[in-house]
Amino acid sequence: MSTTADPRPLTGEPVSLDLLNTRWNREGVTQDLLTDTEGLTVWLAANGLDFPADDAVLLHAREARDALRSAVDGTLEEAAARIDAVLAHGRVRLTLTGRGPGEEAE
Repeated sequence: MSTTADPRPLTGEPVSLDLLNTRWNREGVTQDLLTDTEGLTVWLAANGLDFPADDAVLLHAREARDALRSAVDGTLEEAAARIDAVLAHGRVRLTLTGRGPGEEAE
C-alpha cells in the first residue's frame, strides 16, 4: 500500500472516471499521476485494486485512460475502436457459485 498522498483534486469517483482524473490541470499546468509506478501505486490503492504497480501495468493503465479520454473528447468511431482494443486484453466473467455471485478474469 502506498504511503504517498494522492495529490489529485478529484477522487473517489467510479474507477473509469477516477482513471480519467489521473490527469488534471493545476494553475494552467497539466499534472499526471501516471508518470511513474509510484503514482500508479497511489491510484491503485485509492481504488482498492490489488495489482502490481510495475511498468507493464502502468502502460496498460495509460492506454485505458487514453481510450476513455477519446470517448470524452474524440469521435464515437475512434473511441469504440480504442476501448475495444483495451477490452481485448481481458474481461471479467460473472459467475454463480454455491457461495453466491462471483467474478473470474479471462
